[in-house]
Amino acid sequence: MNRITLLMFVILLVASIVLLQSGTTYYLSFQIFGLLLVTLIIAASGPIFVNVGAVILVMTVFSAFLVIKSIFIPQVVSINSENIIMTTIGAVSHALILIIFTNLKFKRTKILINIFKLTTATVIIILVSLIILTKLSLFSFIDSHYFLLQNSSLVFNMSPIEMLQNDLRYRIFNGIQPRVDLFYGESSFLAIVLMSCAVSHCIISRISSTRIVVSKIDYRSSIVMVLAILGLLSLESLSSIIYAVILATLGLRSEILNKLISSRTAMIVIWLFIIMVIGFYSYDTLYHRISTIQNSLSLSQRFGPILVFGVEDFMFGLLDESIIPKAGIHNGLIYLIAISGLGGFFYFIFILNTSIYLSQIIKMRILVSLTLMALAVQNGAMFSPNKMVLFSLILLPLSCIRTINFKDNQS
Repeated sequence: MNRITLLMFVILLVASIVLLQSGTTYYLSFQIFGLLLVTLIIAASGPIFVNVGAVILVMTVFSAFLVIKSIFIPQVVSINSENIIMTTIGAVSHALILIIFTNLKFKRTKILINIFKLTTATVIIILVSLIILTKLSLFSFIDSHYFLLQNSSLVFNMSPIEMLQNDLRYRIFNGIQPRVDLFYGESSFLAIVLMSCAVSHCIISRISSTRIVVSKIDYRSSIVMVLAILGLLSLESLSSIIYAVILATLGLRSEILNKLISSRTAMIVIWLFIIMVIGFYSYDTLYHRISTIQNSLSLSQRFGPILVFGVEDFMFGLLDESIIPKAGIHNGLIYLIAISGLGGFFYFIFILNTSIYLSQIIKMRILVSLTLMALAVQNGAMFSPNKMVLFSLILLPLSCIRTINFKDNQS
C-alpha cells in the first residue's frame, strides 16, 4: 500500500471515529462507514483465520442460546424490532465479526499497524483540541451549547430537540454549563473513545511490523498518552476520571521513570503523586458523584437491571421481559447475558481470554482487560457498529502480536 492510499485510509477512519455517532440513518452513518473501513484494512493486511474450531464452538453455543431466546421471548432481544428474524441474524453476524477480530494472523501487519497508529494519535489530538475549544467557548459553533443541541441529530444517544432546548434553557437560567460530549451524545462515550484510542496506540507502540519491542521507550506515544489523560480529566465525569487513573498507572510507559529513578520506593512515591494530582484536579467532581451516587440515573440505568436477575436469568438469559426498563438495557455486557445467558458469558470470556493471552506478551494484560470490560459495559449493545469499531482498535493490534510473536519464535 502506497503512502497516499494509507493516508486516505487514515483520514477516513479518523473522520469515522470522531463522528462515530453521527449519520442520517442506521445504515447511512459513520459507524457503518467506519466498520467498512476496518474490514477493508483487514483485507489489505492479508488476513489468515486461526482457532477455527474454537470459534465455531463458541459461536454455535452463543447462537443456540440467542435463537431460542428470540423464538420464545423476542422482546428481550429487541423491544422495537419489526422483524425479529433479521434482528437475530444481524446479531449473530456482528458477533461473528467481533470474534474474528481476535482470531486473525496477517501477512502484512505493517499496513494495519501504520494506519491504526496514525489514526489513534490523530483522533486523540483532534478530540482533546475540540474539548479545549469547547471549554474556552471562543467560537459560537464550537461550544457546549452547540454540541448539546446537535445531539438531536445523532444516530445513537439521540435526544428529542424539544427536551434538549428545555435542558439548555434551564442550564442558562441557572448558570450551569452543559457537559462536554462533542459528537457522541454523552461524556462517558467520549471518554471511552479517548480510552480506546489511547490503549490502541499504547499497544502499537510496543510492537513494530516485524518484532515485539516492549523494552523500547516511545516518547511520542507517551505524549499522546498524556494528552488522552488530560482530555479525560477535563471531561469531569466519574468514568473519565477512572479511565484517566487507569491510563496514568498502567498506560504510561514505566520504563521512562525507570530510566530516571532506580529506587522502587521512589517509583511508588511518584505514582502516588500522579494519582494525588489527578484526585486533586478532579476532587469536586469525585466528591459530588460519590456523595450522590445513590441518586445517579446513569449508574441505575447501567447496572440497575442486573440487581433483579435471578440465577436462571444468568444461565438461560432473561426469562421475564417485564424486568426490562422502558428505556431498555444500557449496559452492553448485561444485554449480552440477557439475550443469551451462559452462551453470551462464554462468548465474552473467550474474547477476553484470547486478548489477555496476546496482551501478556507485551505486558499489558491488565490494561487491555480493563479497557475491554469498560467497552463492554458502556451504553449500547455489544454488537452495535460504533462499539465494534472501538473494539477493533484494541483487538486487531493484538492479533498482529500473534503474527509477530510467531515470526520472533521462528527466528
